[in-house]
Amino acid sequence: MANPQGQPLGIIKPNDSIIFFNFRIDRPRQLSRAFTFQDFSKANLPVGFDPYLVKYQKSHLATVPTITGEPFVRGAKLDNLYFATMTQYEKAIEEFGAKVAFPPENVKFPLGAIIASQGYKQLRVSESEKERFVTYYFNGQQEMAFEGEDRIIVPSPKVATYDLMPEMSALEITNNVLSKLKSGTEYKFILINFANPDMVGHTGNIGAAVKACEVVDECIGKLADMVMAYGGYMLITADHGNVEEMIDASTGSIETEHSENPVPFAVISQKTMGKSITLTSGILADIAPTILKLLSINVPSNMTGRDLLEGLTV
Repeated sequence: MANPQGQPLGIIKPNDSIIFFNFRIDRPRQLSRAFTFQDFSKANLPVGFDPYLVKYQKSHLATVPTITGEPFVRGAKLDNLYFATMTQYEKAIEEFGAKVAFPPENVKFPLGAIIASQGYKQLRVSESEKERFVTYYFNGQQEMAFEGEDRIIVPSPKVATYDLMPEMSALEITNNVLSKLKSGTEYKFILINFANPDMVGHTGNIGAAVKACEVVDECIGKLADMVMAYGGYMLITADHGNVEEMIDASTGSIETEHSENPVPFAVISQKTMGKSITLTSGILADIAPTILKLLSINVPSNMTGRDLLEGLTV
């Protein structure tokens, strides 16, 4: 807040308390460092993993950016500040004394851990654009793979924007999974992420988005045929929408952000072929218990979701 002359109505002084209320982690990091770091002029400060850079700038863990100098002259650090951030922006900020109002919640027994505890093999597949989401995040924010967990990460195409190559790496992902299935490796659970509808949807290019969906549809068809041949189950879902709503109904302008629509949950198996079964509405927390039930694995007490297929013959 400032007066008409542009002067601040109040400034932060030693012994003050500060609450930084941003919940996104990417934008408040530099300002938070200015209040917490002893040496703000230090060059080559590493930036922690940022999912928003992955989403919008196609960055990846192997090319984490650095800060090569101070963005402004701070001067001496203010003494005895109580600095609290809404979420964990970066571990380094905490190491310099910041407090986190809502720290990350690490899932102790995610789906992958439970499958591994039964001695079953599992496979995680994506292109590099979404690698973190089928590994680190899906594993409850744990870096290490579980026992029996294999990973296939196909490089994403090197293009300026993904509407220039809407097929992305979907075909390579599909071929890799089909090869694994044909090899005879007995995976009890396979997780695949197709990035196309989300990433091409972010470009706002509707024609390219249609192409992206067509490619994914083709790939899912090939995988479904193979899964059916092996007597398995294919579950298709998402954690958010995007490509299905690319025009803002109120303004008529192109919409490039995530939508708030409910996501589908489709089940494909030999037992469901030719049947039209409508499932009751559920939430993301219901998916892991549903998978465990299909695998005849007991659902642990820490999973509070329900089996979406309960009472159905699938």
